[in-house]
Amino acid sequence: MNHKYVKRAIRVISGLVILSILYACSSSDNNQVTDTGTATAEMPSALQKLTLPGGGALRAFVTIDGNIASRIEMTIDGSGAGSASASIPGLSLASHTILITYEFEYSDGSSIILASATGSVDLSSGSASLSFADTDYDLDSHDDDGDGISNSVELAAGFDPRVSSLMLILSANDGQVGKELFVTDGSTGGLSLIKDINTNTNSNPVNFVVMNGVTYFVATDGLAGAELWKTNGTAVGTVLVKDINTGPNSSSPYNLTVVGSTLYFTANNSANGTELWKSDGTLGGTVLVRDINAGVDSSNPSNLTALGSVLYFRAYNSTYGSELWKTDTTNGAVLVLDINSGTSSSSPNYLTVVG
Repeated sequence: MNHKYVKRAIRVISGLVILSILYACSSSDNNQVTDTGTATAEMPSALQKLTLPGGGALRAFVTIDGNIASRIEMTIDGSGAGSASASIPGLSLASHTILITYEFEYSDGSSIILASATGSVDLSSGSASLSFADTDYDLDSHDDDGDGISNSVELAAGFDPRVSSLMLILSANDGQVGKELFVTDGSTGGLSLIKDINTNTNSNPVNFVVMNGVTYFVATDGLAGAELWKTNGTAVGTVLVKDINTGPNSSSPYNLTVVGSTLYFTANNSANGTELWKSDGTLGGTVLVRDINAGVDSSNPSNLTALGSVLYFRAYNSTYGSELWKTDTTNGAVLVLDINSGTSSSSPNYLTVVG
């Protein structure tokens, strides 16, 4: 598939105010607008530096009060300012619902929605403003092929969002960028680099696991050591989750295990040794579950196994030895049973869910 790199309308203006002031001036007899309003929309950050299939075009539209048939195409700023604008005639002095959509139109005339944002504005006084944060854009629900991967993610990864095509993410060395993160649809020419995470040498991505459509893995960018990363299959969506062992040292996340919408793993932040951590995919939501073997010594959790909404695992502390533990909403993690009572270890292994 041929691609072109779109350089127009790819930046988000820092304020992320996506609808400018709309003006309405009424006539004396029918309360209709005699002046024309103007709408300006900023590009959602997920569409920044979007690589589009050749022959297609990125388009933006504004729809007033759900009147799709009379929606107005916005002019995307070609200077790289990252905005689109349109004149809106005929607005009455009343409340209006404003819908902004960014769409990709293929050369055959078909189109898909990549992002949308909606809100209400009251023009009763003659003018008003409406603002959205970048997070107000909806990208996830626009999934034409129903495969659980949004249109914007599939398009950015080089796939056709109209046709179900699961992505295979892998670590590979192509002889040019070193051991890095790649994606393929399984076809001969379908392999592409997602991101050169470590531009100086190998980032060595390992320990892949998927949670809520996002792939989590361990890699090093050369600044932080081996730490937790995530990707949605695009370069802009491939980011460090948290530098747990800050600086060039590695926390070496391991045993990545998904329980619902929580990712559990083991890591070493130097202060607590190798202990159980969890993440919801955000910086603030990536935290130590419990320092089971208190202090710098490690409990070395292993055999991480999900049973319903609870994670069971083996861990060591100086009081109980190596025994069976589980996650707990109150204490983070608790001992299930001291099978070999006292400081001796039962060393539970091969945790297996049945039924």
